[in-house]
Amino acid sequence: MARLRHRSTAYDPEILSALEALERDVPAEKVMEVDIQGLSTGMVVHEDITTIDGRLLVRKGQRVTAAVQQLAFNFWEHRNLRLPIVVALPEGG
Repeated sequence: MARLRHRSTAYDPEILSALEALERDVPAEKVMEVDIQGLSTGMVVHEDITTIDGRLLVRKGQRVTAAVQQLAFNFWEHRNLRLPIVVALPEGG
């Protein structure tokens, strides 16, 4: 929404207002920090997962899958995973 607001003249104001209303209606999610053992499928990455030297592994907003878990574990095992991992619990979690 911040990007859209920044370029507000490029978009229909009614659509921007509707999107802002939707954004306000989104229930608060439970955000938490986890270590590699706490990373579970179904969680949503709340902050980019990166290596210690800053390489992007998993982008914010991606749902944790078995492949994401394995990728994170592989980098953790080689001591090149920035911890903690910040995730949001799925709705009802």
